[in-house]
Amino acid sequence: MTRIYTLVTLFLALTKKRLQRVSHTEKPSTFTSMVLSDNHFSSGSGETLYAVIANATLSEDNTLLNFRRNNFELIPYMYIHPSWLILYERIMHNLRVHEKNHILITGSPGVGKSQFKYYCMWCTISSENCPSFIFQSQPNAAVLYSASSDSDISNPRKGPEDLPFFVDILEQAGPNIYLVQISAYTIVFSSPDNSRFKEFMKHRDSIKYILEPWSEEEVYKAWIPSFNKVPKEKVASQYAIYGGVPRYLFNHSDQFYVPMKFALGTNGSYD
Repeated sequence: MTRIYTLVTLFLALTKKRLQRVSHTEKPSTFTSMVLSDNHFSSGSGETLYAVIANATLSEDNTLLNFRRNNFELIPYMYIHPSWLILYERIMHNLRVHEKNHILITGSPGVGKSQFKYYCMWCTISSENCPSFIFQSQPNAAVLYSASSDSDISNPRKGPEDLPFFVDILEQAGPNIYLVQISAYTIVFSSPDNSRFKEFMKHRDSIKYILEPWSEEEVYKAWIPSFNKVPKEKVASQYAIYGGVPRYLFNHSDQFYVPMKFALGTNGSYD
């Protein structure tokens, strides 16, 4: 266990350094999350995060969330993991029946927490009861998204009440405590190191869910030839090393894997 922990720690440290050196001209993975350059998500045409997600449609078999043409570098489809439908229903059930309104979603880095976040947003927008929500992606900023517009919440103490509150902050910071208090419920998406959410999880109505790695069958269902640039054979070889973590399976840049190869001491000999 000590050796595994050391390898993972080394991998994360090297990955952080690698990402700091990445050129802005490098194309992202075809399966990366939608990236928020700041707390707003809009293009020159005024298209917002709300509009992009609101216009998405779910496939008949409930396996793909289809995004219409947009001005962002977004994937045309987002695979819906089968467990997400069950998990979202469970979250809503525990919210209605047991009043579990402090919700923490965690799991290994790259397992799909951010993707599940967008699925939750889509479900919220699709609901007739509550089509608006608040999103915090930075320590000191949050945005109210609605069908009419999106607006910064400059004073959280006077923020809109009884709306869903989604939190996905990369920096070591927790959710805004005032928005947590006035929101209908709060869903925090975090890496396994969730020490910054200790106070949040001390609430008597808190509950934690863990996203598990994908099975090999689920990985191949998510691999769609029409937009995935990673050959299926490479996905299979990467699965043998990284397991069911889509971030590492669907990234087409060889440089992305250098830190893990170094940490494992393989120097790419498995290719």
